[in-house]
Amino acid sequence: MTYPTDETTVADLMTADLITIGGAEPIERAADILGGVSVNALPVMNGNDVVGIVTPSDLVGQTPPGEPVSSVMSRNVRVVDINAPATEAARTMRSEAVHHLIAVDGATPVGIISTFDLLRVLTGD
Repeated sequence: MTYPTDETTVADLMTADLITIGGAEPIERAADILGGVSVNALPVMNGNDVVGIVTPSDLVGQTPPGEPVSSVMSRNVRVVDINAPATEAARTMRSEAVHHLIAVDGATPVGIISTFDLLRVLTGD
């Protein structure tokens, strides 16, 4: 079994093809994106700034159709530097009880790391 070491960084494990959505987009658009690609979370952007994150559980029967993503997104977004050890990301996820961290290079969002990415290391996938 392989475990992340202090040499394994967020950049080594993150999904670098960051798919995002604007807060004014309708929740149906978020549902289409989440259902059509293999991502579990969408960073919600206002220009170049991450202002929230939306996951499938945020979309389940809570808001009438046509409402903006900003009405259901989680505003408590956590970030992690791409050069941080993966173990630091795991500790942050555990202590903050979140499943996704936005990976940043400086202040620029460049990827996302999830509990699934960390589990992939543990399972050797």
